[in-house]
Amino acid sequence: MPSLTLSFALADVFTNEPFTGNSLSIVLLNQELPTSLLAKITQEFRQFETIFIYPTAHATQF
Repeated sequence: MPSLTLSFALADVFTNEPFTGNSLSIVLLNQELPTSLLAKITQEFRQFETIFIYPTAHATQF
């Protein structure tokens, strides 16, 4: 398998204090990846929650 470089961040959610909330892994992707690879990435983080964010041509502002 060729090497893969990922941009990611770890965040504390549902809290106002660092290191006290639930951990969340956020992975920024520039292309779609197979579901089996997403599962392996999630397992590697060893987090309860991991989200994958893909680019879109139809950005939405709130």
